[in-house]
Amino acid sequence: MNSNKVIWITGASSGIGRALALNYAQNYPDDRVVVSSRSRASLEETFKNNPNVFCYAADVTDQTSMQQVASTIEQNFGRLDIVFVNAGICEYIDNYPVDMASVDRVFDTNVKGAIHSVNVALPLLERVSNPRIVAVGSQVVFAPFPRAGLYAASKIAMTAFFEALRLDVKRQNIAVSIVYPGFVDTPASPDKSFPRPFLLSPEDAASRIIDGVNRGRRDIIFPKRLYWLLKLKYLTKLWEFIVLPEDIKK
Repeated sequence: MNSNKVIWITGASSGIGRALALNYAQNYPDDRVVVSSRSRASLEETFKNNPNVFCYAADVTDQTSMQQVASTIEQNFGRLDIVFVNAGICEYIDNYPVDMASVDRVFDTNVKGAIHSVNVALPLLERVSNPRIVAVGSQVVFAPFPRAGLYAASKIAMTAFFEALRLDVKRQNIAVSIVYPGFVDTPASPDKSFPRPFLLSPEDAASRIIDGVNRGRRDIIFPKRLYWLLKLKYLTKLWEFIVLPEDIKK
């Protein structure tokens, strides 16, 4: 499995980001894995037994701190082969009118943070052959979920950005993969008030993502059962009885 790549994963302190980093560290020992999150201490505790993982503090909502990580990657490695734009948050709408502070937090992280990540990573990706940007989105873009309108709006905006970016960087030979996971048991999705069909562990999600990246897939969608169920929702009322919480069904 030797590949000798430099990989940067944002939002790596928990959930899918953490699982991605550990998978690469354990299964691709020749890769150098750069991980970032707002807390360097939590990263160092998580990856203390992985000498090929390099931990840095950076907040995706702050392009200056992201640029500092990119500059460190340039100084230490001189290149970047893959960036996982993974950092994200989810806040549910419990009451209307919508709390605009919540809007700012979600869009600053999920949309502006993604753009900051791309801005600082692109100059490094342009230096290598077969570079790739991997954006972690969500299957929430395929169908509405109760209370998730704000999160869905941010992920739809993020997805649109990366679909356009894919066209813009094609001439530079930079590939863009968009990941559409279903329900994953992470700290970013703690609400258990409604059923989460086909729930996956972060480790399972990470394995599927890395397999898709290795295969060069543009769109990495899993689990497919949920995807097709969402696609069929407009043709049947079945979805109402699967997803909606009890208080909404009443």
